Amino acid sequence: MIHELLGSDPLTGWTMPQLKKRLGASKYEVLAQIERERRRGFPICQTRHVWERYYLADNKKHFETFVKHYRADTRRAVRSLDYLEAILTNWEGTKTT
Repeated sequence: MIHELLGSDPLTGWTMPQLKKRLGASKYEVLAQIERERRRGFPICQTRHVWERYYLADNKKHFETFVKHYRADTRRAVRSLDYLEAILTNWEGTKTT
């Protein structure tokens, strides 16, 4: 289980390449396992840097902060998807400036 590998320090968390190598799995298999473990109640967090590092929240306040940032990132992604879908729907060919 991934949560058994993780500590609570974001700076020494596991990157996706490290988890893939350790588990002998693809990125999507690792992400699916993280999702299953979160569903089971493990507070797995990830940093927001280029090399995301996965770690466990060590207290409720820490986890609340992670969830707040995750929610904001998700809302930004959903807005971007809406814009992309509108462009695709109204596609008239390649637009250039």
